[in-house]
Amino acid sequence: MTARIDLADLELGAELDRGGQGRVFPVLRRTGDRGQPLVYKQYEPEFLAALDADALSRLVDLPRSSPGDEDWLRERTAWPLVLVEDRGRVAGFLMQAIPADFRFAFQTSPGATSARLCQYAFLLNSEAYVQSSGLVVTDQDRFLLLADVASALDRLHRLGVAVGDLSPKNLLFAADRSHRTFFIDCDSVRLGDASVLPQAHTPDWEPPSGEEPGTAAADRYKFGLLAIRLFARSQTSRDVSAIGAFSPYLGHLAQASLDPDPARRPAPADWLEALMEGARTAALQQSGAAYARTQAGGGPSGPVPGRPQRNRVGLAALAAALAVVLIGGGITALSVYEHHEQSVATTSSVGSGVGAADTESPVDPDGAPAPDTTIPATSASPSPSPTVGIVTIDSSIVGDPRAQQVATMFDLYFSGIDDQDYTQAFDQLDPDVRGDEQSFQTGVDTSSDTEVMLNSLSPDGPDPATTADVTFQSTQDAADGPGDSQETCTVWSLTYTLSYDSGGGDYLIASSSGTSTSC
Repeated sequence: MTARIDLADLELGAELDRGGQGRVFPVLRRTGDRGQPLVYKQYEPEFLAALDADALSRLVDLPRSSPGDEDWLRERTAWPLVLVEDRGRVAGFLMQAIPADFRFAFQTSPGATSARLCQYAFLLNSEAYVQSSGLVVTDQDRFLLLADVASALDRLHRLGVAVGDLSPKNLLFAADRSHRTFFIDCDSVRLGDASVLPQAHTPDWEPPSGEEPGTAAADRYKFGLLAIRLFARSQTSRDVSAIGAFSPYLGHLAQASLDPDPARRPAPADWLEALMEGARTAALQQSGAAYARTQAGGGPSGPVPGRPQRNRVGLAALAAALAVVLIGGGITALSVYEHHEQSVATTSSVGSGVGAADTESPVDPDGAPAPDTTIPATSASPSPSPTVGIVTIDSSIVGDPRAQQVATMFDLYFSGIDDQDYTQAFDQLDPDVRGDEQSFQTGVDTSSDTEVMLNSLSPDGPDPATTADVTFQSTQDAADGPGDSQETCTVWSLTYTLSYDSGGGDYLIASSSGTSTSC
């Protein structure tokens, strides 16, 4: 028998949210039968006329009719649990409140945050925007999140449920990086041949024109879009090259998902093995193993965050890197084992950034402006000086108050290497990419750096700098020269990607790219 309650018997709090179909209120002094807080979705009057109450009743009944899936539905979806009637007519339903795990502290300005839902839509922006929002998500995380969505879709399809409005606004991810997904707007699903309301689609997430909506085939199409856009860092891309860079088979799956023939699209379960392999590939790239493979002539070039590496990565260092990645849950990249490499590919502190849609304007799921990361000026700030320790500030930016902050960080980094104070240098690396200190020391222990020049910062203006162009000269043992050059003296021209701690006002090194020439 369908669980029901009368609206008059509910004590509701102030409105939490308002969407296209209705409003959501917290339910006071009543929790679900599992002890979780509940919320009430009340349909707007214009939607009640089109609402299929029988279809909503079937959704409410589904968890109890499928005991093996009941706990999962309650834990991972905002599933309708109880019908709410007003004077004998269905007015809405109760569902569990979104767990706190699926919210994060959205960076609104330096030192200021607001609680926001962890919508997948945040991840369909450039890395700079994702970072400035307060999120840390690597390419490995993206693969594991996709694998969780694929597994969930497979389970729902086996229950006869098509998600229908599958889009990044209706998918949440756990902020604790446990790679759990939470589905919202579950009254928009199609169970069998019935929908509570006519099927609708998020703009740019529609199935091909003329195709029946709310089907497993349409879900497969939209999952392909999600996979493509999650790696393209784009809200609208259909270019499979970014995800295909990890393996041709992933590119094939993504392209096949967009096939106009629904029967030819891969099922979610068909993705799982490839996505887990993609996660392993991303972990190796993040750990520096991808660099060792490219030097041996195999595998795609991947991100090697941190300071540029020299050619000879020792087996012990590589093993230590893999231990960090695998034992630590496969999340954090070990960034620096060695010192110099002749030519370094552009990298990102949060994933590879392959195919990043940096030309797109960032899209905030709630329509709010991009995070304000302006560094507040204070009268106590010291005037910039032409040099900070061993770092010289180019005259073109000597008046930029950010220059002294960045130069101070680079002075700690380079002078730490020169003075063999490796802890000091190591502490200037972003924690998300630094790895272990011993591997870092092994990579730089024969190096000495001079003539360090901070040439430019970008972007222009008062916002925190995201990149810094630096030139310097290094000396090192011949065996540690870049490439196979046996160089003992090298001139470097590098672009460093920076992370910024808005609370402490500190810059850290997140990645580097550039070139070198012999002295």
